[in-house]
Amino acid sequence: MNKLSNNIIIIIGLSCCLVLLFCFWFIKPLKLSPHPADKQNISNLPLVEMQDSFYNREQFFSAIKKADEIIPQSDVYAIIVPHHLVGADIIAELIKIASGRQINTVVVIGPNHENVGREPLASAPVNWQTPEGDLPANVKLEELFLTDNRLQPNPSALEKEHSVGAIMPFIKHYWPQAQVLPIVLSSYAGKAGAEKLSDWLKSRLGKNCLVIFSLDFSHYLTKGEADLKDEETKNLIENFLIDKIYNLNNDYLDSPAGLATAMLLAQKSGLKVSFIRHSNSFDYAISKPAATTSYFGIAFTSE
Repeated sequence: MNKLSNNIIIIIGLSCCLVLLFCFWFIKPLKLSPHPADKQNISNLPLVEMQDSFYNREQFFSAIKKADEIIPQSDVYAIIVPHHLVGADIIAELIKIASGRQINTVVVIGPNHENVGREPLASAPVNWQTPEGDLPANVKLEELFLTDNRLQPNPSALEKEHSVGAIMPFIKHYWPQAQVLPIVLSSYAGKAGAEKLSDWLKSRLGKNCLVIFSLDFSHYLTKGEADLKDEETKNLIENFLIDKIYNLNNDYLDSPAGLATAMLLAQKSGLKVSFIRHSNSFDYAISKPAATTSYFGIAFTSE
């Protein structure tokens, strides 16, 4: 009886081992799907693709290299840069200067060159394609901007607008984790638009935000004529003669309302104006042109 019991136990044990071996060799383990929370959250926002006017590889990396020696500052809250890629070194220098503190959101403000849309201010929640990866919109701030200003999203105003598109690759390079809010002003934005936008910026932006005003200055004049116009513009900026800025035309800059917004924001926030760079497309050209565009690099810092 004991012998029979031992045999039964042995047979049962061998059977269990055979079953385990069969499972090990012939049955593949189940592959568990990752928990939804572990999956990357892929945004369904429209993507603004890069245009030739947004990015030039040679100019971009040359500008980045020139800015290597620039020392970042922690007290810069707004800057003015060009949007012509000819002046890419000015864009890189000013953004590098402003990179001395944590920046989570960059607001980029430029002219709506083609006046796309009916409203003087335009924006939309879109992501931006850059050589270093997509640059996402700050959706919450975007919704706040549109709601506060009673605007509908206008992505068409951004799709080919180099005043904002040309700045995005630099933002992605210096602040890889940042989000953006693009705003464009039509040529008829005027005083009301500048006052409205500067008030909104003052009241809604947090301490980890930077405002970039993307502006080109004197257009289509000779180098000598442009230099004279730039002196007049500089005087208006230095003395905060904002009412006179609204009367400027293309001989002086491409968006008087954009410059006025910058000056109003500086005035309301107690920021100091510092002229960092002044240049002209004439200075960059091998074959010197008769008609030029001028550029300023300006930083607005805390007093």
